[in-house]
Amino acid sequence: MDILTADDWGRTLYPGTRLNPMGERADYWVVHHTAGSTKRHLRDELLFINEDALGEGKTCIDYSFAINLEGEIGEGRGWGIVGAHTGAAVPQGKPRAGESYNKAAHAIVFIGNYEEIQPTQVQLDAAARLMAEGVRLGHVKPSFELLGHRDTKPTACPGGNLYAQLPALFRAYQALTTEEADMPLSQEDLNEIKRIVDEVVADRIGNCGRDREGNPIKRSVSNLLRFVGLTPVK
Repeated sequence: MDILTADDWGRTLYPGTRLNPMGERADYWVVHHTAGSTKRHLRDELLFINEDALGEGKTCIDYSFAINLEGEIGEGRGWGIVGAHTGAAVPQGKPRAGESYNKAAHAIVFIGNYEEIQPTQVQLDAAARLMAEGVRLGHVKPSFELLGHRDTKPTACPGGNLYAQLPALFRAYQALTTEEADMPLSQEDLNEIKRIVDEVVADRIGNCGRDREGNPIKRSVSNLLRFVGLTPVK
């Protein structure tokens, strides 16, 4: 998926600081809003947010990713990096209880003030795709919980209009993962799977011997099954 990378928009770090890895997959996604302008281009918004964070002595932009009204996604701290977005601790009874959400969650910040405006459908669709991508890449657990910032502490963030859309956002993520799971394999996919399996078979079993005419038996899945007395399913 298309993401404006931190290198592309020019992220800088506070002198003497560094980004720290989370160490394990995230158990949460936390949604925020900037409560500020939506009129700048994505690159300029990210630079503004980053400069604001540096002014507070933070390492860099607080969030993992940002999404504007046009559905454009920008990398903040990115995948698998401890954030500075949700300092509250995970409550008892939940995964990673007692740990900061900064270490247990990835965060999406929606650019704009969602007490005043509505999130756009393309923006919500982009967020759903981003959440699915995090699971696909192995940075977020499939069992993750989706939260608004206000679920972790007393705050209006991410704005009432956006917060009301979080259940629909989670359903959109689920629909994406269901579609991917139900998608039939193409012939190209099947051919590639066979090629990989054949390579593994060839590596593991070596020479299968010779047939009755004295010819070397081709080391393939089908012939391996015949070699051991089984008939491949057609």
